[in-house]
Amino acid sequence: MKNNVFVNFDVILDAIANVKEVHDVRVVRRPINYVTWNIKNDRVEVYFPVSDRYLKKAALRVTFDVKSLNSQGIKKIVTVIWRFIFYYSIFPFETIKTMLKSGTIEDLIFYLLKNVLFYLDMDEASFILLSENQQSVLRAFSLTKKAQKLSEYKSTARLKRGLSKRVITEKRPIIIKDVYFEDDINPKMVEKARRTVVAYPLTYNGRVLGIVYVNSKKVREVDEKLVMFLKNSFEIISPQLFKMLLNEKYEDTIDKLKLLNKISGVLVKKDKLDDETLREILNMLKEHLNLLQIAILVPSNNKLIIKAEYGFKIDKEKFSLDIFGRGIVPYVYITGKEYYSPDVKFDDKYFFYDKKVRAEAAFPLYRGKRIMGVLDVTSDRINAFSEKDLSLLESVAGIISLALVRSFAYEKIEKDSFLDPLTGLKNRRALEHDVPELLKEVIYTNSTCAFVLLDLDGFKVFNDTYGHTEGDMVLKEFGKIVIDSIRDYDIAVRYGGDEFLLVLFGMKKGIVESVLERIREGIKKEYPEIDFSYGIACSPEDGVSLEKLLKKSDERLYNNKKIKKEQHGEIT
Repeated sequence: MKNNVFVNFDVILDAIANVKEVHDVRVVRRPINYVTWNIKNDRVEVYFPVSDRYLKKAALRVTFDVKSLNSQGIKKIVTVIWRFIFYYSIFPFETIKTMLKSGTIEDLIFYLLKNVLFYLDMDEASFILLSENQQSVLRAFSLTKKAQKLSEYKSTARLKRGLSKRVITEKRPIIIKDVYFEDDINPKMVEKARRTVVAYPLTYNGRVLGIVYVNSKKVREVDEKLVMFLKNSFEIISPQLFKMLLNEKYEDTIDKLKLLNKISGVLVKKDKLDDETLREILNMLKEHLNLLQIAILVPSNNKLIIKAEYGFKIDKEKFSLDIFGRGIVPYVYITGKEYYSPDVKFDDKYFFYDKKVRAEAAFPLYRGKRIMGVLDVTSDRINAFSEKDLSLLESVAGIISLALVRSFAYEKIEKDSFLDPLTGLKNRRALEHDVPELLKEVIYTNSTCAFVLLDLDGFKVFNDTYGHTEGDMVLKEFGKIVIDSIRDYDIAVRYGGDEFLLVLFGMKKGIVESVLERIREGIKKEYPEIDFSYGIACSPEDGVSLEKLLKKSDERLYNNKKIKKEQHGEIT
């Protein structure tokens, strides 16, 4: 017998003293690791290795008369006394020490439940680990008498009423002899055919760390003294559990900070948050939390579309959710509150799109007080996300929100730098940035493209007559008419002063002239004194580069103005 046993000495001494053959029982400061004995005359002294509540090794010396006992009888008495010790003291010293060095919370809980089941001789034991505020269950484990390992499950414990609330409030063991005669009992106990239940709090410094439930499917008489002693014995477990929780929390915090620092490091290098960067971040989270899928969704025309994702097996270009429709993501977007569904099969908010999904969590992405998107994660496991996982995701959502705000601000500045502030049309910088790539696409697809350079006729006279403010109104109105006259994918540019450029894709010269006629009708309707001259260059026949097409359209504009001047006199 190598294990030292933690002993409530008062209980042990009283219990063993009642054994008929026992002459004397006492604790001696004699640290030993094995059961030893001495024979003196007609008495045998047996020393049992034990430890006090401070984990200091000692020995329990039991002296008994053996006049009428043979060696087998002595062995039997020693076994009985040894069982007395174990009956009233359940935590081996060496096991606790080993657990402190290398064990996990699961090891500790398994050992606790295994021993409680053995000493109370019940059918099943379970343990719920509570959050710091004792308002929610972090994890839950169960163990049957014959099982060799813990089962983790989703707890249905009601912490704000019934048995669990009593244990948390009163911080003492509660015995329910028959749940059928209890007024406020969790219906799940009845469903699982439990009859007798004992509930123990594991407390440390006034805080209930968790609750142990021991159940029997038959009505049982429970030794209240033994129950109270087991509660005292838990005093050795509670500090160790608290230390493990602190270590786990510390390690989790370090891991969380490392991941957040890594994500921040990626984001800080980027002014503009592109899809590649977002996918890199999402992949980090997916690997860290063993996710099935992760996505950032943003609003677009009363829909929520995927901006970036990882793990989806769908075409993200075609996937969308109605903002005011069913689904966890729309719910989070509309309410602005994070939401966690531990089992989507029993959640009416869940919108089915992947049969592998079993748990889902979503977090709002804020821009000030306005929601600009949702971070959504899924798992193929029920109860996949712990409180610490949800806390991590909430922090990541905050970081992504800040990065998106900065990205949107950068995009706005970038967009504004490509726009003419008066007309809202693209400027020459945008022309030089966007059009060369589009021309490559025209060549690659064997398509056509028309460049139309426009110059307003009569604008200088109008400006001199009515002033610059009215002149600006003409330019703004002309820009609006141009936008209304072309397609969404065509380009309109304020080229400079009263010159404008149209880039019309897939159009031949005849169609281009019909577009120009619509523009002329529009501006004449508002300002009869205003007209325009134009020059058209077509790709590929007039060139395939921006420079050649601009040069050709400018030449033709000059020639057209020259013809007009010869026909109608000075044009300004």
